[in-house]
Amino acid sequence: MAGPAVLVLAGPSDGELARLTAWAASAGAAVLVARAGAGRLGAVVEAFAAGHTAVLTVGSPPPPGAVLTLAVAELAAPMTAVLGPDAGGRLAVLGLTEIVPALLAPAVLGLAEALDLAFEAGLSPVVLPALDVA
Repeated sequence: MAGPAVLVLAGPSDGELARLTAWAASAGAAVLVARAGAGRLGAVVEAFAAGHTAVLTVGSPPPPGAVLTLAVAELAAPMTAVLGPDAGGRLAVLGLTEIVPALLAPAVLGLAEALDLAFEAGLSPVVLPALDVA
């Protein structure tokens, strides 16, 4: 089984992809870029189907490597959801060890709603510090 994957939902720049790839090599993670038209749920399903043990979704620009390292470490525990809000309270990072369609809905989720959905799904949510991902 493959380890964790960082799934970039929006097209990363070459520099962002190079930075993520370098981080992933040192962290034992894979970097995946969502297939156009797959949507967040479809892309996460594809990542789990490829054998990844956890999937961490990020946008572009992705968060710093230290944040990714913390998130991936938290995803080592089963039944976990990692929630990384931006400064406005919307999710900038979402990590899962299980497929939870409600958390992967196309609508932009806020932290409070994501916490409720994670608890309803029986997951243990971990909230990262607010991210500045302008």
